[in-house]
Amino acid sequence: MLDLRLARTKSRLDSLRTLYEADSAEPDFEEKGALLEQEFNNTVSDIRRKTIEFIIGNTTSLASLKALYQRIDDNAYVLYDPRDLQYMKIVSDSLGKYYPRSRNVIALSEDVKREMGEFNTRQLQNMANNSPEIRLDPELTDINGKRIALSSLRGKVVLLTFWSVDSPECIAENLQLKEFYKTYNRKGFEIYQINLDEDEEKWKRQVRFDELPWISTREDDPSNPRNAILYNVRVLPANYLYGRDGSIEGTNLHGRTLQIKLNQLFNN
Repeated sequence: MLDLRLARTKSRLDSLRTLYEADSAEPDFEEKGALLEQEFNNTVSDIRRKTIEFIIGNTTSLASLKALYQRIDDNAYVLYDPRDLQYMKIVSDSLGKYYPRSRNVIALSEDVKREMGEFNTRQLQNMANNSPEIRLDPELTDINGKRIALSSLRGKVVLLTFWSVDSPECIAENLQLKEFYKTYNRKGFEIYQINLDEDEEKWKRQVRFDELPWISTREDDPSNPRNAILYNVRVLPANYLYGRDGSIEGTNLHGRTLQIKLNQLFNN
């Protein structure tokens, strides 16, 4: 059913393209062209709507995978709107419960993570570009009492990371980050770390105990973590990787994924 519906849609779109090209030389093309464009958009919207209906009704079926990845042509998916990422997430969560070992389901989960990361990056970059009243430039006090701004590190590759002493995942990641820091710091890699704990002494003890070598700062008011809110931090650890020009290269890159990205930035 999905294949047949897609085939009919493609055929209809091809016919509309042919009519559009054939009528482009006609004197009344402006009016005809507008009608053809409207019909084209309506056709695309119709199959998108029906595909969403199919997915919502079949979230536990592997057939929903086909629906998610159908293409109108080589350059356009049926689900083309950024909001459609929510349907990928719904299917991924549902199928993950029923088919946790399926290679296709695992691949979908990875796609969702990547797409979510890219979506968040675009959202954050748009915020930075279009909302000048919001400064995405943390300026916090480090463990030695020095006020340091993230923007002062421009020219380096910077990992902005958020963490908590009470999170075992954060502690484990810090130990791994020490290895990355040791490898890339001399090449121009820096870490600007923001702690979210309300207990300042607990934070300082952990930084010293783990001998964290990078810039360790803490939210001015952990009960109202302004920077974590601006960066839409929901889960710890969280991070944003900035390139030398200050642009965001990636979000929530951890472990091997972060190492691969750092290798690309420093060795290409």
